[in-house]
Amino acid sequence: MAGLNAFKITDYSELDNFECGLEEMDNFICSKDGLRMSVENHYCKCFGVKDDHGMTVAIFALAFDSVTLDSDSTDDLFSGVMSAVPNISKEYTDNFKAKNHHPALEIAYLAVHKDCRGRGIGESVIEGIVNIAQRQEIAGCEFVTVDAYHNKGYSAVGFYSKCRFYTLDLTPRKDTTRMFRMLYPKEGE
Repeated sequence: MAGLNAFKITDYSELDNFECGLEEMDNFICSKDGLRMSVENHYCKCFGVKDDHGMTVAIFALAFDSVTLDSDSTDDLFSGVMSAVPNISKEYTDNFKAKNHHPALEIAYLAVHKDCRGRGIGESVIEGIVNIAQRQEIAGCEFVTVDAYHNKGYSAVGFYSKCRFYTLDLTPRKDTTRMFRMLYPKEGE
């Protein structure tokens, strides 16, 4: 996150002046029974991102997750039908295919300040999260997941697709589409 500094949010006053411009998300972020309650009840951990001037330009929250693939989905994944093919060693392929559940890190929430959109901040945050998922040493992690928000007037699906996420559910939920990004391989490998 070049030029951006991530920090764990422990003081919720950091969110008082944050607006992403989507009323539902802004209400969730700023209300005591929204994001704060999710963090206090161990659903997720919340982080902010400041620019070089000290302005909070984005917030995001992370949680542990898993990707469940049935045999048809696994076949689709390896054949490229899902637009992604895991770049894993031949020795690990059978092991991967034999598992139904794969460890993941979920982007529970991600919002960029409304005055900072279009500057590549969201993409930088995503790449930072992917880097964290690849480097962390506390648990295995094969995917990054997100339930991409969409409604009648807004959709984050295109943004996540641009960030190399692929649709996992072919039947979207009411206001989200489940998406994933594989962590194979690590950059530079």
